[in-house]
Amino acid sequence: MAMKTLFCMILAVVAVALAGCETESSDQISISISPSHASLRKGESVTFTASGWKDYTWAITDKTIGVLSTTKGSSTVYTAIKGSADSQILVVTVNIPADGINTDASTNGVVDVNSSQLVNAQAVITHNP
Repeated sequence: MAMKTLFCMILAVVAVALAGCETESSDQISISISPSHASLRKGESVTFTASGWKDYTWAITDKTIGVLSTTKGSSTVYTAIKGSADSQILVVTVNIPADGINTDASTNGVVDVNSSQLVNAQAVITHNP
């Protein structure tokens, strides 16, 4: 009887191994912006660069105090157009599909490549009068 039980247990393990099972992957992708903070006066500019993936989309929270040179690509130039004590957030976003192949353009910095998610990173831009 013990041999039959052992045989059944081994058979069950082999069946699971052959059928496969989902496991949690440790493959993660993280994106970042450099620099992570900038302090500017009216008319000054800074170049921000994203890394960790591809096909980046850039956005700012307030277009009345600054402008971006482009919203696509691995870098963008931010120019302060208002000399006030305002601040805003620069966000870079990527879309990472479940298969890990990027097709277009946000969670904060890290994503498991086995689930399709938007990932973003942020930088703070401070305006000085």
